[in-house]
Amino acid sequence: MEKYNRWSDLTTGINPFVPPPHKLPSNVVLRWGQILVGGVVALARWVLLLPLLVLWSLLELVALLLGYVPFLGRLVHRVVDWVCVGLILVVTTMFVKEEDANVRRLGLLPPGSKAPSLRRVAAGDLIVCNHSSVFDVLYLAFRYSPTFVFPSEKESSAKGLVQSCTVLGALRQAMSPPLSSLSSPVKLADVLRRASGPVVVFAEGTRSNGKAVLPFHVDLTALPTSTRIHIVAIRYEYKNVAPTHTCGSALVQLCRVLSHVYHSMKVLRLPAEYVTDATSVRTLLASMLRTKAVDVTCADFVSFNKYWEHVNGGGREPASSFTTRKAPHEHAQWKAKET
Repeated sequence: MEKYNRWSDLTTGINPFVPPPHKLPSNVVLRWGQILVGGVVALARWVLLLPLLVLWSLLELVALLLGYVPFLGRLVHRVVDWVCVGLILVVTTMFVKEEDANVRRLGLLPPGSKAPSLRRVAAGDLIVCNHSSVFDVLYLAFRYSPTFVFPSEKESSAKGLVQSCTVLGALRQAMSPPLSSLSSPVKLADVLRRASGPVVVFAEGTRSNGKAVLPFHVDLTALPTSTRIHIVAIRYEYKNVAPTHTCGSALVQLCRVLSHVYHSMKVLRLPAEYVTDATSVRTLLASMLRTKAVDVTCADFVSFNKYWEHVNGGGREPASSFTTRKAPHEHAQWKAKET
């Protein structure tokens, strides 16, 4: 959409925030039929999900209290997440396809070379993942039962601090604006040292529409050299409605997602044995997603959302009132004047 092109990356032209359109049949009868059936499907799913979410929350509290017992706490937490989140993924009909990344295509294993022996993801390992939907959190909870950390653009970039949270806190943050400040700042290295399981960091600090990788707000090079860094790339395959969420009401978007019969999530995993250079993690993540790294930040996410709400509320203020970013054609004219 041209009116949002100020938030497009100047190099690639990719806009990481514009949501994919919700496609409906052009025929009026089919359109309203799909809306009616979808509404019934969404309602039925909410009826199943609400008690399941309450049960999961209570069991998470029990697992949290048992966390002081080293082995038992981790075991209970793992079982609770595996069962409860597994049921949530079944109710929402989210099909998950997991694959190992093609290390030869990524240039990490030269032809004729022998693959290194791989270890499982363990306690204290770091998992770097892209972020575009609340379903990212659900999948990672089901697969790893990790500790989640979120960076803040200001505090994390300058001081190396992050916000640690449980899976329920991560779900809430996955439907909220990026953190402007950290209520309980802690160093990422300290979180890794204390964790009873792996740690997931959404290094971009906010959500994208899945078409690009945003700048990282966590300095991975500041971590101890012994830190094992895994990369997980999540991409959603869809036809009519995307599970990704960048703007608008999170509840409305969830209802749209739940109104469709099924969704597909493709997950690519790159083990830590192939991630030997922390500076290359962002590039590797973009390559795994078959997209590009862009220079569009959390602050741009906030200004985009303000303009999106303004436009969809009938406002007529220009985009320049919401951001200092230049549109690609304006930037080209400005560069031409400079030369």
